[in-house]
Amino acid sequence: MKNLSDIRSLIFLSVAWGFQLIVMFSPKEIFSPSVLIVLFLLNVIFVLQASLINHNHRHCGIFHSQILNRCVDRMISSILLSPSTRLHAVHMFNHHTHYRSGEKDWASYKLATKHSSGFLRSLEYLKNSSREMFKNRPTLNLPEELRRNQKVERVFIVVYVGILLFINPFMTLFWLIPSCVFGLFLLLLANLVNHDRCDLESEFNHSRNFHSRFENWFFCNNGYHTAHHLKPAMHWSKYPDFHKRELLEKMDSELNEGSLLVYYLKNYLWPRK
Repeated sequence: MKNLSDIRSLIFLSVAWGFQLIVMFSPKEIFSPSVLIVLFLLNVIFVLQASLINHNHRHCGIFHSQILNRCVDRMISSILLSPSTRLHAVHMFNHHTHYRSGEKDWASYKLATKHSSGFLRSLEYLKNSSREMFKNRPTLNLPEELRRNQKVERVFIVVYVGILLFINPFMTLFWLIPSCVFGLFLLLLANLVNHDRCDLESEFNHSRNFHSRFENWFFCNNGYHTAHHLKPAMHWSKYPDFHKRELLEKMDSELNEGSLLVYYLKNYLWPRK
């Protein structure tokens, strides 16, 4: 293991996958509708957490061993029901290359043009960015090893979902798959919030940061987005110190927020007056 802080990442992934399997191996009759809603929301949060851990893992693999890193990839793919390496392709080869230009970034906040705030802005962004990724992903000139790993992960997911459908078709179709999709949508919305209306051409003001201690503990310091873009290969455990030491005094203070959840509720759940 490259950094012992990733013990936390592995524990979180194990809890998320274990939670999914426990629910999937339980008969749906033991869950009331209200409990199912709670379980749905919990899995959305776990999928978002696993997606952000995957983000860190793509930039700085957890293990020195590529075999062990592939095992982590399969684990993450199982939780997300989506290839872990798909994020690598879009995020590394598109977003990190073009986020400052906006026009070529398939996840740019500039894709939301009709609504200035509120939930409709979120929906517009999700629709347009999802369309851009689906349309343009095949044009990426990916390394052969990455293409091969994506194919393996797709086959792995098909087999895995097939087994779950055989074991518990109702929970697979109406609980697991929809909640995983919602969790992945939240990951995309986090990218909107991180850059929305920031000065993309600025050296330090191109990203918004969130300092909530609990959220950064739970999401493995993904709130420090400026540090991440400036030092994408740096391990996530070093972001808080780097942000405080190198960035805090150089950034616009308005780009340093507390909780991402509170910020989203205030700025995206309902329109500003």
